[in-house]
Amino acid sequence: MANLVQLVELHHELQILSLWECDRMEEEVAEMVREGRLHTDHLERLVLPIIPETALPPCPRLKYLEFGDVWFREAKELSSAFSESLGNLVQLHELHMTGASVPESVGNLTQLRVLHVDVSGRDPLPETLRNLVRLQILHVPWSKCERLPEHVGDLVSLRDLLLVCGELVELPSSLGRLSQLRTLNLRYCKNLERLPESLGLLTQLRELNLGGCQKLEGLPDSVLGLTQLTQLEITRCTKLTLKEEVRHALTERGCKIF
Repeated sequence: MANLVQLVELHHELQILSLWECDRMEEEVAEMVREGRLHTDHLERLVLPIIPETALPPCPRLKYLEFGDVWFREAKELSSAFSESLGNLVQLHELHMTGASVPESVGNLTQLRVLHVDVSGRDPLPETLRNLVRLQILHVPWSKCERLPEHVGDLVSLRDLLLVCGELVELPSSLGRLSQLRTLNLRYCKNLERLPESLGLLTQLRELNLGGCQKLEGLPDSVLGLTQLTQLEITRCTKLTLKEEVRHALTERGCKIF
């Protein structure tokens, strides 16, 4: 629908609205939001190709929201009006953001299960994120952050953590509190120098992806505590030396190392 330029009318009981690849609709969408022409009382899924400047109308049933500019990943501060309205989407289960910094108001979204933040900022995760105790999936590709904040350890329901952060140097010890974590993906964290000893507390971890972590020299001995680990990727880890006893113990348990 790349040639779509105008929406004449939207049904007042519309449940799903996606305008993601409607490249010529950006101004029209922005105007609809400004003028309150989006009928949102029944909306459950909303995909916008822009970062709105004005507040979203009330969306009491919204479960899925995706917005942003896929061609512009530099961190843009959200307007106060849009940030506040975002924090009012208390039934939201899944949020995908591109090219925008995560506002403090996201901490109000206590029903959130999935958060995907595609932005190149250095501080992508505000402290209020610790309120998201039901969050199960957190994906932060292309961030420039050097250190993950300690409060990430408060995300006690997290099962899948993906960080593609080329500037990331180390992970906090609070990582060990993520007792439900199944997948930890640190691929292409090329400046990552060490992993915390608390890594061994992740007793439910199944997959650990360290591919492309070029400065990582070794794994903590506590990795032997990862009794459920089935896959360890260490390709392109040019400085990494895996102790023979660690390799043997993991492979004996059926863990694939490649």
